[in-house]
This record gives sequence, structure tokens and C-alpha cells, in this order.
Amino acid sequence: PAVEICAKLVAEDAGRFDVKTDLARTYSLVQRHEDALDLWTEIVEVLPDNLAFRTEFARALMLVGSLDQADAEARRILEEDPARWDVMNLRADLVEIGRPPEEAVAALRDLIADAADPDVRAQLQVRLGARLVALNRKDADRWPLTLALEPYAAATDARPTYVPWLNQYSQIALMAHRTETARDVVDRILRDLNPHNQQALKTRFEIEMFRRDFPAAE
Repeated sequence: PAVEICAKLVAEDAGRFDVKTDLARTYSLVQRHEDALDLWTEIVEVLPDNLAFRTEFARALMLVGSLDQADAEARRILEEDPARWDVMNLRADLVEIGRPPEEAVAALRDLIADAADPDVRAQLQVRLGARLVALNRKDADRWPLTLALEPYAAATDARPTYVPWLNQYSQIALMAHRTETARDVVDRILRDLNPHNQQALKTRFEIEMFRRDFPAAE
């Protein structure tokens, strides 16, 4: 019904770009990707300065399999606004599609090196760290957890007060048996940011249990 309503409104008034954007998004939701791309192509031709619409155009290109064109559009958007995480995240999606793990990880590292905005670079570091953790679950010998520590360290250096990333970093360090690193990160949270953070308190307990320091765990 939503598709039919929007399509009827567009047919009645071809200048209703607000409705066209809604229709294009609805087409994507129902997996009519070619139809969505046709509309986004029309929209960005008329409204080329709207970077949000161009981002959706790039995503539509990706969904129909035009990966090189999608990446080229994403690059053009980032040249205009390097701080757009949604666009860099789209580029990260593109470099991972259909690639074996080694190539995908290398491509993510290349994106990190290319990122002009420090906050975007930090978010890519977290994405890389999370990808390395996922690969460890599939093949721990090939992808030791210690590989994930470097990107998380870089991300938390860039955003030293962002507690969710610090908690993730400390948990990964503990799982990798890097208890000193885990303890340092947890202490930073509890001392400098939030002495009552439940995840950090739980991780500190787990660290002391791992070290068999039972009095400290109590």
C-alpha cells in the first residue's frame, strides 16, 4: 500500500521530490532495488548538493551490484564532507563485499589510512577491531585476539572519554589474556570517567578472578 500511495502521488505531481524520496526508500525496503536506483538517479540529478540524497544514491548503486560506481560516488561525497561517517561506513561495506578475510582486513586498513576526519578514522578502527574479533571466533589460530587490540587502542586514544569503546577494549584485552592492558583501561574508566560503571566493575572482577587475586575480586 505504501508503494502504491507514493507512486500515485508522484504520478499526479512529478515535482514532489519529498514523496519521491519516500518512494525510493520504500522500494529499497521491499527490495525493488532497480526501481529505487532509478528514482535516486532522478533525485540527485535535480538536487546534486544534497549529500544525504547522494549517499542514498551510492547505497542504491551498491545494492544493484554497481560497486565501483557506488565507491566513486562515496569518494566524491567525502571530498566535500570528510566527516560523514555514514559514507565511510558505506565504503567499508563495499570493500568487504565478496572478499576473503585477508583482503577485507587489508582494505579496511587502507580506508583507515585514507580517512581525513579523525572521528571517522576512529570509528573505522572500531569496525576493524570488531571484524578481527569475529574472525577470531571462526579461526583463532589464524586471527589471534591480540590483532584486535591495536585498532581499539588507536580508537580509544582518539576518543579517550568514550566509555563504550573503552569497555569493549578492556573486554577484548582480557579475552586475549592481556590483563595489564585490561586493568589499565578499566582503571581509567572507574577513576576518571564513571566510578559506578557496571561493565567496568564486572570486567575488573573478572580480571582479578583470572589473576586469582581473590581478595581484590571481593
